[in-house]
Amino acid sequence: PHYGELGDFKLLIARSQSEDEWSDQIIESAAYHVSLHGSEGASAFAFTMTPYVLGQPFRIHAVRKTLDALAAMDGLRIETALTSCAMFQEATS
Repeated sequence: PHYGELGDFKLLIARSQSEDEWSDQIIESAAYHVSLHGSEGASAFAFTMTPYVLGQPFRIHAVRKTLDALAAMDGLRIETALTSCAMFQEATS
């Protein structure tokens, strides 16, 4: 799934949120998905990182904060879209 509400353009540009607010929303949403795993099973969590939005030097701290928090989160597995599709095909065939 693509979570448009977590898109960097929408939050940082259209809604004029701060980089820290963006980061906190991504981390909180990921933690929420992880918390549901026991009752609802596995799910996909996605958000956009647009180079011309998050690639600005003054936003790099938020990108680092977000990625570090996601990498350290227990119960969250980070995969590429290609790997996720292959895992889904394997599980459903």
